[in-house]
Amino acid sequence: MIATDIWFHTPGPAEAAFPYHIVAAGRTLALPGAPPVARRYDQHVLILTREGTGRIRVGGRARRAGAGTLTWLDTALAYAHGCAPGAAAWRYDWIGVRGFGLDRLFAQAGAGAEPVVTARDPDAMAALMGEAMARMRGRVPLQGAGNCAAVAAILARALADRWTAVDGMAGDGTAGDGTAGGRMPAVGRAQLALRAGLARRWRVEEIARVAGLSASQLHRVFRAATGLSPMAWLRVERINAAKPLLMNPALPLAAVAEAVGYPDPFHFSRDFKALSGRSPRAFRQAGGA
Repeated sequence: MIATDIWFHTPGPAEAAFPYHIVAAGRTLALPGAPPVARRYDQHVLILTREGTGRIRVGGRARRAGAGTLTWLDTALAYAHGCAPGAAAWRYDWIGVRGFGLDRLFAQAGAGAEPVVTARDPDAMAALMGEAMARMRGRVPLQGAGNCAAVAAILARALADRWTAVDGMAGDGTAGDGTAGGRMPAVGRAQLALRAGLARRWRVEEIARVAGLSASQLHRVFRAATGLSPMAWLRVERINAAKPLLMNPALPLAAVAEAVGYPDPFHFSRDFKALSGRSPRAFRQAGGA
């Protein structure tokens, strides 16, 4: 038997600008003998095990998901999950997510090869998921803003947990040129720092220090992982972060620019138009559409 409380979200007209969207979320109790869940969806699913043990099958291999683990699945790929043999039950919270860059983050995190990782702070993740469920259950207006922020926070924690785990398996995690065990942690540390400090005036040398690499190593492994140089990737992140801010008409364009790391509004407008095809003002007037 599988018992699920599930909530769905229908985005409002102003929510298309947000990079992440929770399509559905729920709390599930899976008991022994229940058929595994294997239905394909065009979304990513994050599963936080609260009690018991689940069995996750991806790529012909089965893993066990115990309490305090987070499982990241791309449901466009073949998978199956259910209560693990010998377990009394499996209770878990989950969110189905769509959004910008998820496929790339999934690949960088190695979640296709190893979908299950131990969360360092599962209570914090549970709280974020629970708040999103409460918004969806209560049909809170413009809930997409809060849900987008929750997804970003959960992903940041999930990626940090994964890269910490890789570091632990690889030793120092930054040996050589950052390949093998070191590439993902090095790039991941840099990305997390950059996202947390978009307003900061970063220099390549500072990013390299965060990653634990030389500047030349950083360029090599960053481009291998993302297809972009560190500064080009940062520019894309800044423009994407500016889009939801532009949906607030009370924020002057100069304030939006400064919040995402552009002290010069002209420079911000030039980059925004180059990456988005329109000026920040036109983007705001069109409601982000």
